[in-house]
Amino acid sequence: MTNRRQSVRKSLLTNRRFPAEIERRIQRGVIDYSGASAFYAKLADTARDRVRPFMIDRGHRCVELHSDLYRHYRRTLNQLMSQNSGSPPGTPSDWVAWALWTAAWNYKTKNPLADDVRRREIWPTERPISDAWLPLADIPKPRPIETSGVLEWCSGELRFPTTMFQHPRIGVRERFSSDQTALPKLTLEFEGALIALVQRAKYELRDREERERVRAEARELMEALFSEILKWLHLVRSNAHRPADLETCHQAARLHDLHGLSWSQVAQRLCRTRHTHNQNCTMRVRQAAARWYKENSPRRVPIVNN
Repeated sequence: MTNRRQSVRKSLLTNRRFPAEIERRIQRGVIDYSGASAFYAKLADTARDRVRPFMIDRGHRCVELHSDLYRHYRRTLNQLMSQNSGSPPGTPSDWVAWALWTAAWNYKTKNPLADDVRRREIWPTERPISDAWLPLADIPKPRPIETSGVLEWCSGELRFPTTMFQHPRIGVRERFSSDQTALPKLTLEFEGALIALVQRAKYELRDREERERVRAEARELMEALFSEILKWLHLVRSNAHRPADLETCHQAARLHDLHGLSWSQVAQRLCRTRHTHNQNCTMRVRQAAARWYKENSPRRVPIVNN
């Protein structure tokens, strides 16, 4: 009896006749909300993101709903008009658009298995996995790549270890799987006592000052970590010891060739970034000095015969 009553109630909600101005905009499953105000029209536009498989686009802000969704839409419109009769949205088109947005939110949510959105799936099962590897099609042999290292956290800065554990350290590992029978996978792994600090920041600590301090430290650490990861992935370039102006190149040449400083000392003098200077640094300032000599070579001046 309960199921029958629910069925009768749904039928009454579905078959209810709406005012003529609204009924004219939702005839035979075609929902026309082109006259809605900007706010409600934009809400209705987002309905396509969820229920696109159950509708057909008929032009500017006009869609045709499949029969089951259309029945759900009419019930939703009826409920909205009953619950908001004291404060209607504005025009009949606003009602139509509002109901479309609300219906899209609630359609098929009681039965997750029947929900075509399939929120827990990463890749559609009906599509071959090889399509996910198309961006690497011109790479001859994608191979597994693993990068790892240990960094030291000192004064709000990540650097290569320079002390005997005077500062906390964190291990970083980045792995790319090249198994083309599965989806491409990039794994980032952080290890060390500092991760406990990040985990602690998730909790609502009773002491407000401590809570804000812990979260600030954890946020600063994670921002530095992901900045480092972007460099590992070659998505950003470090400007350390890459002088763009000739004046800096000139200084590199003078400090080494005139004042007798080593290339490492030149790097420490010219670099504005605080970090541990390695062989790459010395090579870059050496290249900067060579660039200055090349740019200022007298061979650039043409010889004019009198």
